[in-house]
Order: sequence, then C-alpha cells, then structure tokens
Amino acid sequence: MKWGIRLLATLAIFALAGGLAEAQRHGRGMYNTPYGQFNAGDLRASGGNPIDAAVIHQQNMMMQQQQQMMKQQQRYLQQLAQQEKAYKEYLKQHPEAAKATPRPAATPKKKAATKAKPKPEPTAAPVPTVPGAPPASSPK
Repeated sequence: MKWGIRLLATLAIFALAGGLAEAQRHGRGMYNTPYGQFNAGDLRASGGNPIDAAVIHQQNMMMQQQQQMMKQQQRYLQQLAQQEKAYKEYLKQHPEAAKATPRPAATPKKKAATKAKPKPEPTAAPVPTVPGAPPASSPK
C-alpha cells in the first residue's frame, strides 16, 4: 500500500512539473501591456515604448514578407532557366523537332503603310447671344 502512495505521489509530481514547463514555454519572451501583448525583442528594441514596439513589429513583418517574395521570384527565375536549358538540350538531341516547330521571331512586324485621310479643319461655331448681355467681341 505504501508503494502505491509513493507511486501516485511521483506521478502527480511529474504531471505538475510538465504543466509548469509548458506554461513557461508559452509565456517566455512575451510581455503584456495595456496596449497588447508584445515580443520581448521588439519591446527591448523600442526602449520599452509599446507604440514603437508595434511599429518595429510591423516593419519586421513587412521585411519578412519582402524576403519571401524575393525568394519566390528567385525560385521562379531558376525554374525558367532550367526549362530553357532543358528545351535547348532537347533541341540538340532532336534537331528535327527544331525544324518542325520553330519559335516565333522576336522582331516586331511592320505595319503596312496606309494613305492617311486629311482631317477637316474645325469651323467656328456661332456664339449664342443672351438677351441683355453686351455683344461679344470677335477674335482678331
């Protein structure tokens, strides 16, 4: 019976210790302020000002987004280069394919010259007169 109590006490200690460790993990590095919850690094970088910490956090998020977009663009350009290389290798191995399906030329096509119609000259429209108004002066 005594060993049962000891076992139960040991299991209870391990259960509580695990819960405490988990609570510390979630609470580490975050500070609660009247303005919200902030990362310790952002709050330290702002000198303790929570409003500046929010600005720093927003700048960090924008910088991460820009970095992700740049990585995505690099991957896309690498893909294009690989596809172009694979296409050239294919054409080297199969020269009949290059003759059968040529790529369109990169030179722009010239438009055919057409005879332009002369535009009619604009005519001066009569100015309507308002009763009681002085006569309008004619342009010289």
